[in-house]
Amino acid sequence: MNRRVDRRTLFESAADYDAFSQILGWAQQICEMPITAWCLMPNHWHLIVKPRDTPHLSSFMHRIQTTHAVGLRRQTDTRGHGSVYGNRFKHFLIHPDRLLRSVVYVERNPVKAGLVRAATSWKHGSASIASVDTAWPRVERLPTELERLRPELLLHPLPEEFESDFMCACRATAAVDVADAFGRADLTGALQLLERARYRRESNKPVGL
Repeated sequence: MNRRVDRRTLFESAADYDAFSQILGWAQQICEMPITAWCLMPNHWHLIVKPRDTPHLSSFMHRIQTTHAVGLRRQTDTRGHGSVYGNRFKHFLIHPDRLLRSVVYVERNPVKAGLVRAATSWKHGSASIASVDTAWPRVERLPTELERLRPELLLHPLPEEFESDFMCACRATAAVDVADAFGRADLTGALQLLERARYRRESNKPVGL
């Protein structure tokens, strides 16, 4: 993920979001980078990707950020006004048993921010129906059992402790040399979340998630 320096707005209009999405799709094709989830927010963006190794990730991110920053400065006639992004980019490994919930966290960002009521209504991310299998960037599906749970999980807030600990609970190491981030372990956790969410909705009683 990355955000604009000083948390300033990155995307002012639908055209700005579309321009970044096109850059993301272009970089994905050039670098052959599998993308599991993505979401653009007004002043930052999230990606869940599956790089071969650290150089692969660095090349992909460099293409995205450099191309976008140059285009933004040209568009706003602010060349020479310093960096667009405050940091290189933040990245961490996602544990197999947290993959699905991490995807849901990323795709529910606009809902939590109050930008939309449903994740699928946000056009600038992988949860949008319009972004699925129709254009670049292409989203790589989760294993069947997890993908089947994805739509319903998007309807429910994640546990507060998971959201608050997302930036630390999901990281195993600073390296990204991992062969496969997918796993069956996430199925149990996802099913537990759904069961508790359904119980809370049906009984109207508070449940500790």
